[in-house]
Amino acid sequence: MPLGPIELVIVHFPDDELHTELIPSIRGLVESKTVRIADLVFIQKRSNGDVESVELADVGEDALSQLDGLVDAFDGLLSIDDIEELGKSLDPGTSLLAVLFENTWAAPFVEASRKANGEVIFNERIPRAIIDELMA
Repeated sequence: MPLGPIELVIVHFPDDELHTELIPSIRGLVESKTVRIADLVFIQKRSNGDVESVELADVGEDALSQLDGLVDAFDGLLSIDDIEELGKSLDPGTSLLAVLFENTWAAPFVEASRKANGEVIFNERIPRAIIDELMA
């Protein structure tokens, strides 16, 4: 089975709360087969400077049931070293959600490109702020 491009998205929060309100939008992307979640981790830096990563088993029964089936078989791609490095970047009392996902919508295009002996030589995500600026 061909794979689509893999991306890492990190969302920063100005508090250290677990933001489960994002789960329905992630579920929608997975269920529509737009993406597959390869790994997902929530990292908090407490006000005392301690860094904690929240495991799926630690999010509580309600949130866990919402996450059920979202993270695919290649869970664990974000290592402990990755988590520690991300945690260092946080200010005390803040948090982040790191989501590593496959763009499954792109897999057929990638496969067709390979069959035509094509090679992706450039791929870049352009932030929305830059697009807004260009369109203004």
